[in-house]
Amino acid sequence: MTMGEMLLLYGLFTIGMVIRFLLTGMFSWLEFGLISLLLFASLVFGLLDNWQIRRDMRYGGRANTLTTRCVERTTRRPKYVLEGAQQIGSYRRSYQKGWQFLFVQLSAKLRGWFLNLNFSFSDRTVSYVEQRSSLLARNQKWLVYENGEVVGTVRTDASLKRMSTFKEVMLLSYQDVEYEVTSSTLSSKIEVRRGAEVIATSKANLRSDVTFQVKEQQNRSLILSVLVLFHYHFQS
Repeated sequence: MTMGEMLLLYGLFTIGMVIRFLLTGMFSWLEFGLISLLLFASLVFGLLDNWQIRRDMRYGGRANTLTTRCVERTTRRPKYVLEGAQQIGSYRRSYQKGWQFLFVQLSAKLRGWFLNLNFSFSDRTVSYVEQRSSLLARNQKWLVYENGEVVGTVRTDASLKRMSTFKEVMLLSYQDVEYEVTSSTLSSKIEVRRGAEVIATSKANLRSDVTFQVKEQQNRSLILSVLVLFHYHFQS
């Protein structure tokens, strides 16, 4: 459970106790004490989340490897992409409305909603801005901004054909070139294809490091950014 779920349960149970007291006059200190444990548990979960945020921000990388660390994925604080121990880029999540941040705290299942990511590399800035079609479903399409201008789109592909092969798919259209980002639901490995060629891979290991291997150097930072978006959307 998350801190938000604990607080939601605490609020619902407290309201229920107040309503029962107003209607019947019944009050139980034992029940009040048990409900208060939820408040204590939410504090513990909040401290754990804050600890993970600090660990993500202080991540030092791995030798001779492109990596990032993004265990806690609702925060608006920055995270970093590293090559070895050198920071080559940063990114942070943003929300178009303040209430959206509070909404995604309610449950772990909601962490992929209202997903906007902003990246900064030495050669470009890249932003993925959601194009929401419904408030009742998680977003499936983004506009891609590079240095402030729209340069492409990203969309998920949840067709029956894809689902029958147990694949999670994102399609990045960038300057008339389409990149296919895929991962089997049975594996944590992600591949980026341009045509039939695999040009990049990514995988999260047991230590929560996300590693990358990118063959295409010209658009390396763009490919790194869409891989992070994939991790956030499908593996939140």
